[in-house]
Amino acid sequence: MRSTSFVDFVDKVLALHHGFTLEKFSLKTIYIYDPVDPERVVPWINKALALNVSDLHLVMNWGQRVHFLLPSNIFSSKTLVRLIINNVGEDSTIDVDDFHLPKLKTLHLKSVSFGKENTGFSKLVAGCKVLEELTLEGIRSDMWESFSVSHTTLKTLKFGSEQHKEAFHSPSSVVSFDTPNLVYLECTQVLARKYLRVNFDSLVEAKIDFRLTSEQERKAMSIADAELEAYGNEENYLFGDATKFIKGICNVQRLFLSRSTLEVLTFCCKAIPIFSNLTHLTIKSMQIFEWESLAVLLKRCPNVETLLFKGLLHHCRDDVYLCKSEDLTFLSTSHVEVVKIFIDDGKTEKHIEQVKHLLGTMTNLEQLVLYYDSSSFDEDLIQVSTQLQMRASLVSPKCNVQLIPNLLNAITENVWSLPSGNTREAAEAYLVGLFEDTNLCPIHAKRVTTMPKDMPNVLKCDGEVGRIM
Repeated sequence: MRSTSFVDFVDKVLALHHGFTLEKFSLKTIYIYDPVDPERVVPWINKALALNVSDLHLVMNWGQRVHFLLPSNIFSSKTLVRLIINNVGEDSTIDVDDFHLPKLKTLHLKSVSFGKENTGFSKLVAGCKVLEELTLEGIRSDMWESFSVSHTTLKTLKFGSEQHKEAFHSPSSVVSFDTPNLVYLECTQVLARKYLRVNFDSLVEAKIDFRLTSEQERKAMSIADAELEAYGNEENYLFGDATKFIKGICNVQRLFLSRSTLEVLTFCCKAIPIFSNLTHLTIKSMQIFEWESLAVLLKRCPNVETLLFKGLLHHCRDDVYLCKSEDLTFLSTSHVEVVKIFIDDGKTEKHIEQVKHLLGTMTNLEQLVLYYDSSSFDEDLIQVSTQLQMRASLVSPKCNVQLIPNLLNAITENVWSLPSGNTREAAEAYLVGLFEDTNLCPIHAKRVTTMPKDMPNVLKCDGEVGRIM
């Protein structure tokens, strides 16, 4: 009965708009609660297109009972400016020969398959003449023989898959990018065997999370165990060569690298280019041998000012290993002025031990900000802060150490659970700005430690205390 009522409601709403232009049409099917017959959905989509809709948002959840073929009219619309197709469960398929979307600027596809794989995908991108933002999630491009993105107006590109490495079969043989006006890149993908062309001339910010298949990791570890020279040996790159890709992103100003991407730099890159424009570098998690990769990378980044770590510890089963000061001497020659460390694994004391080793080597450091988990930190805050400040002053007298509790733990958890896109980026930017403003409070009060009262004061100054606290 509920399905019938809903179907009648949608039919009536669309009928009421007859003769008018429809700005946005959003449809979400939920198989578990109230399944709708797919044969009724296609006429709704066609009706919205006939009303010259400019924003079409489809969330399809058919369970495992239907493999939905998207209507071809979607991909020949002359009015669509924004198109989002989000599939839950079974993929929807795009099997169209000709694409013509002359006004489309934003395209977001999740769990969508193409009848002709890269050929169909390339035709789709080519048919969007003014495309500016492209997001691809779970389209399984890693399993295609080739994957390419070529577009002159594209400014934002996000693509990847969150599958576990054991689920991957073999990476793409050839991957190519020709996007000369791209500004922002977010890439989560298994390392391809070869990157044919990489054109990111205008790139400003990149988040790179390369994955290695189990076979690639075994080959990489065999190279490390045999203590072979990682650079200059062609045989070491038979399972993937990231050299051309890394060279293609060397103009970025802000760069995020995952732990596995550091492995790729070690085992799958013949030479690391100079990142002359890079000022902000973020590293997510560290392993013992990856400090060597970071050392090589920092030597190629002469202008890095801010280094951000999301975790510093090497975890192996139930043990935690630290990297000693003697292994971090490369940091003494770096030009890094600001280090920010986020602790989110509950091992605050161990992180502080690792931070002490860092402080003993960084001669040019001017500011260290440690974001710690207050729920897992039992030591005296002032005592720890004083110890770190004294440690830093021995090497870099100008260094200012700040410890900031995670006062927004509940809010940050909600932020990380947001879907990737403009909403999540805006939330991240807001929180980073809020923390930076909070840092000014102890500086103004001539103290080292951020206090719980500082953040409410910042929110009060911004006029947001009643809305958030």
